[in-house]
Amino acid sequence: MIPVVALIITYERLPLALQTIRSVKERVICPDLSFHIADDGSRTGHVDALIAEIGFDYKVTVTNSARKGVGTSMNFGITECLKRADFILHLEDDWVIPEGQTLDLRPFVELLTAEPTIGMVRLGQLTLDMEAKTISSCGRLWWKLRKGQQYAFNGNPALRHRRFYAAYGPYQEGLPPGQTELSMCWQFDNRPGPDIVIPSCGFSNFSHIGDSQSFKYFMEREGLSGEQAAERFGGI
Repeated sequence: MIPVVALIITYERLPLALQTIRSVKERVICPDLSFHIADDGSRTGHVDALIAEIGFDYKVTVTNSARKGVGTSMNFGITECLKRADFILHLEDDWVIPEGQTLDLRPFVELLTAEPTIGMVRLGQLTLDMEAKTISSCGRLWWKLRKGQQYAFNGNPALRHRRFYAAYGPYQEGLPPGQTELSMCWQFDNRPGPDIVIPSCGFSNFSHIGDSQSFKYFMEREGLSGEQAAERFGGI
């Protein structure tokens, strides 16, 4: 069994984060799965509630970036995850597998093990006007995304191999959430490194449940701090 760490990137939105964890536990198939909570300084009780939801059947570790921002929080979490696994299931705290569906990570682990030129399998929403070509590996078809197009990389759920981080480096720190994602888009487009693929068909994908409670929206559209955005949701 090859270990995979589910990296839960979180700050304050407890109901959404709990749904994300339940979805992973109930609907993601992975024989050797553990968790890491990358928290950005949530108030007392948030992380404890997430640990309780994960339960005693899984190993769980925690980092706290103490309000230094999402880039720092993700970098702390990635560093901790790579201490015990080559594979990270990268998840912000508002993504779930739809009810009644399952997602088997084993074909993606097999692909990333067999193909050193691939570093990430996207498991979230697709973007309009994307360009890709089909490739065949491990008995399946995959879409390999063309580098240099907008949002070939994005921050949606993905299974990533450590080679992805080795090639493209850490997230830029000190930026608002949207700019943090865009900076990694630039790093992917402008540095040599492994490709990103998406499954061609036959797999469930994560769905986004946090649009109405997006810190990114309120921080960047209304100029709010993370704390002010959290208060907008009543401390969620």
